Amino acid sequence: MEKNSTKNQNNNNNNEAENEENFEEQEQMLDDDYLIQLHRYLQEKKLERKQAEQEANKLDGRVKMLKGEEEKNLRKIEVTRRKTDKKMAQQAKNEEDFRRKIEFKNRKDKELEMKREQNKKLKEDNKLALMLKQEEKKRMIEEEVRNLKEQKKNNEEMRKYMEIEDLSNKKTQADYVKSQHLIAEEKRRAIELEKKNKIREE
Repeated sequence: MEKNSTKNQNNNNNNEAENEENFEEQEQMLDDDYLIQLHRYLQEKKLERKQAEQEANKLDGRVKMLKGEEEKNLRKIEVTRRKTDKKMAQQAKNEEDFRRKIEFKNRKDKELEMKREQNKKLKEDNKLALMLKQEEKKRMIEEEVRNLKEQKKNNEEMRKYMEIEDLSNKKTQADYVKSQHLIAEEKRRAIELEKKNKIREE
């Protein structure tokens, strides 16, 4: 009985010793697994950090590139803005020039229309004045014709009167000449008679 108990105790002791060894082995194995896992974890973290650094570098490069592109785009935007402002200013100038040209054209059209109206009125006035002048000239011509007719009539009457006067003058002159001849003849006869009387007296 005691042998069995001793044997059992020995067995128990042996089992405990084995268990302790197994536990130590298990602990060692656990330690090895932990270290392996820790190493793997550290390696993974290291790799992740390296990848993160690479990603960070890439992102930094990307950010720099984006900043460069942004600055480039801003420069383009500024150039475009300046061009747009210049075009808008040119367009505004063109619109102002066009507006001035339209105003100038409208003003010239109005002046031309006014000149046309003035010329039309002047033409009508000239036409009216010409008609009045023609009528006045016609009236004067008619009056002159009447005067000429009256003058002709007067001249005819004067001519007839002068012819009558001429005839009368001629007759008077003939009578005068005849009377002068008669007087001369009487004087001649008187002289002859006086001579005859002297001769008789002698």
